[in-house]
Amino acid sequence: MGKKKPSKPAEAEEKPQGPRKPPGAASSGTALRIGIVITLIALGPQLMPLVNAGTMDVSTAVIRAALVSIGCGIGAFYILRLIDDYRAQIERDRRVQETLQAIQEILQDRPTAIEPPPSQQEHQPPE
Repeated sequence: MGKKKPSKPAEAEEKPQGPRKPPGAASSGTALRIGIVITLIALGPQLMPLVNAGTMDVSTAVIRAALVSIGCGIGAFYILRLIDDYRAQIERDRRVQETLQAIQEILQDRPTAIEPPPSQQEHQPPE
């Protein structure tokens, strides 16, 4: 029979957040898929009648579709990278705002002026 694994403490069950992926790191596969889908939707209906009519052979249609897919994929990659950059900028701005709020709270808790001890206040000459 299998051995039971020791139970994990409650804190260990939370997913640790690993290092953030650099912008555009996971976008290349997605961009290629987007390029292929755009090609199928935009170019497919235009090429099929040409191939069926005999105006264009299948290999030429496939080469044209591949070139369009690569172009659409490159464009989608840069658009996805731009979106990742915007998301990263929003996250940085949020962290800066949290830091500024924490600093402001700390500064509000500090006394604004240093008051002299009570013994020195008594001996000050009247104005």
